[in-house]
Amino acid sequence: SIINKMNVEYSSRMMFGGAMKMDVPSDWLDTEQFMDIVRRPVPDNQEIFIAPQPTTKDEIADFKPIAIFVDILEAAIEECPNSMDLPMFHVIEILKRDERGSEVETLQSSPVVSFPVDKSIQTEVGDELVSMTANFEGCDIEVCVIRMPNKGTDLVFSLHGQRTSQNPRPSLVNIMRSLVIQEWGLFGGGGEQEPGEFQYLGS
Repeated sequence: SIINKMNVEYSSRMMFGGAMKMDVPSDWLDTEQFMDIVRRPVPDNQEIFIAPQPTTKDEIADFKPIAIFVDILEAAIEECPNSMDLPMFHVIEILKRDERGSEVETLQSSPVVSFPVDKSIQTEVGDELVSMTANFEGCDIEVCVIRMPNKGTDLVFSLHGQRTSQNPRPSLVNIMRSLVIQEWGLFGGGGEQEPGEFQYLGS
């Protein structure tokens, strides 16, 4: 495990049956534990990590969890060809998915910057790789998008609740640095993928 400057302990966590892994706060719940709490299934193309629930009544009353969603989606190249627009495009889709469509109208653009990924990802995807991030404070969502055109995939990571939570806030960009893809067969190839195979699903 790794302890960062905010005294948050991280550990490597597997996703999608071991096809991917990344460092997440050690005490955060994973997808299976989350499903046990909310008693609903999570789509096969999604993983969720969520901060632990409080235990006292006062804490529960004010509880606004921090959560990271990981979505494997069909690359929206036609809908969003400009890499600088990727975070905005996907945060709008997330808000619609989460039935927060009214917030789309007031959503303000945020600075978009690139972020580093593991060299193995760069090697596999090549020069077409795009990795962009933006923090949308108005809706309290930070988004990191890795576009892999040769895999027909937009890999979308979203951190929810960081502004309103009292818990230590992890850095999504720092978490992204730890991302390792171990089974590239998870994605297939851009030309082999069925249209609409990966899409936002209602939560």
